[in-house]
Amino acid sequence: MEIFHLDKVSLILEGNTILSGISWDIQEGEKWILFGRNGSGKSSLLQVMAGYQMATSGNIRRFGEEDGKSDIRELRSKMGLINTWIKESMHPGETVLDAVISGRYGWVGMYAIAEAEEKEQALYWLSLIGMKDFGNRLFGHLSDGEKMRILIARAMMAHPKVLILDEACTHLDILSRELFLLSLETIATRHPEVGMIMVTHHTEEIMPFFDFLHILKEGKTLYQGRLSEGLSSAILSEALGIEVEVIRPYGRYVCLVKPDGLLPASY
Repeated sequence: MEIFHLDKVSLILEGNTILSGISWDIQEGEKWILFGRNGSGKSSLLQVMAGYQMATSGNIRRFGEEDGKSDIRELRSKMGLINTWIKESMHPGETVLDAVISGRYGWVGMYAIAEAEEKEQALYWLSLIGMKDFGNRLFGHLSDGEKMRILIARAMMAHPKVLILDEACTHLDILSRELFLLSLETIATRHPEVGMIMVTHHTEEIMPFFDFLHILKEGKTLYQGRLSEGLSSAILSEALGIEVEVIRPYGRYVCLVKPDGLLPASY
């Protein structure tokens, strides 16, 4: 099943070219990393894909539906969005259980009494991320890392076709980041039918279960394909504008800047 199809998509805002000629096909269950420097267009591309920003040119299909010919709100219900904006929008005084259940309806806050089946389902997702005992705690009393993990369970309540994670590890310490990434890995293992698109500019956040890589540079595709081939020292040096060496201890990618590795000023 096709999740996204982008054909030569461009975005121009206030005379500035943000995205230029992006083509991208994502199929059901595929796990993608969207990588690039700050300002390369990663978040803007996600906004276009999720229908929050209209492309200036090009064609887009979401779940087989042509852009503009279907209800974008219905299509968004198939996307599980996880980012720090959603975390900050949640009601601090609601319980974790209610915060998770509200994801079934795309609400921020619960506006109905949860049914037994909904509670059971929420506890299932909480158990997968190792937080089943957190149900009665208040969302506002959690750490940032715990809140971001709760957002995974919340997104899964709607049974999305794809999880879209926009720099979801921002501001997390090392332990919180690893627990968040392990929670994602559990979802990927137990529910392989769910696709993922994770935006990052840190190679150490790329878990082994991700298979594909899309690198942006100045709003254009620099690389698109197998992650194992794209995360090379040469390609990342070009993407980042500095000479780097990529190593892979314990199956994870680490990007090291070489001494005096800055590229010429013409970059």
